[in-house]
Amino acid sequence: MACGPRDVYNALIKAGFSTVQAIGAMANGIAESGLNAETRVIDSNGYYSDGIWQFNEQSYPNASGLVTGHCGADITAQVGFLKAHISGNALAGSTPAQVAGNFAQYFERCQQCQPGGGSYAQRVANAGLVAGWVSSGKWPTSAGSGFSGSSSSSGSTSSSGSADPTCAWALGTINLHVTSVGGGCVIHKSTIRHMVGGALIVWGVGLAVPGLLVLAAFAFRASGGQAAAAASLNALGPYGRTANRVASAPTRRRAAREKAAAPARRQAATQQRQQIRQGNTQARQAAGSQAQQRRAVAGQAPRRRAIAPPAQPRAPRPVHHE
Repeated sequence: MACGPRDVYNALIKAGFSTVQAIGAMANGIAESGLNAETRVIDSNGYYSDGIWQFNEQSYPNASGLVTGHCGADITAQVGFLKAHISGNALAGSTPAQVAGNFAQYFERCQQCQPGGGSYAQRVANAGLVAGWVSSGKWPTSAGSGFSGSSSSSGSTSSSGSADPTCAWALGTINLHVTSVGGGCVIHKSTIRHMVGGALIVWGVGLAVPGLLVLAAFAFRASGGQAAAAASLNALGPYGRTANRVASAPTRRRAAREKAAAPARRQAATQQRQQIRQGNTQARQAAGSQAQQRRAVAGQAPRRRAIAPPAQPRAPRPVHHE
């Protein structure tokens, strides 16, 4: 027996489902497994989910026997299993789209299977696809081929065992018409979030460590332990050496400025000393000697030096002759 979408539809009609109900059920089966009766994957709760509608073994303990590797028999068994467990609002509706939406909302019951959810809209759209197959008679030849929206999982958790909504990357399932290979979640979204969070923490610590070392270096230098601080920081490796350079940068800049300004300061000091000496000399010349200053304070006229008369020429000494 073949194992394509048409065989699933025929099995549903044979089991007593109406045409719109069969189309709505298949629209959800596309989202759940790509209508692959041999799909068996581990769901987010750790239990296997089996078959076209991914019956989860936690909710349906007997579902483990629905996937045997004989796809024709498995389609019949899975349609019968669905018939035994679905009723009421899940099959309500006068159009395939309405049934597909109610099937998703009341039977699958995943978070995104509710009206307005992404998976809900996908399943309703799938109903139009299946209705086209029914009306045209042009069916895909095998499960998961020839139509869009097929997947080994719906990307959301439901009571019937749809795939894990927390899964960021799931392995696909390969239908070998004997058994299925693959399935399962490679990495969950929470794991990715944890990895990103851990990377951000490491990045933040990487930024914080140099900042703390710089603060420590400034504190050491402010306390006067420059040499000890430099030796301690250099011993801490690249971060420590970087912190030491940052902390010592103000000191180096200050020393460079002082060195550059030293010649100008020396020249200014020399000029100031020369001006002071020149001023003192001018003051002394203007004030005169200390004796003159005392006579001026006492109100006495300055003493004038007597002008000595010019020296008279000495008379020549007599020359004695013998």
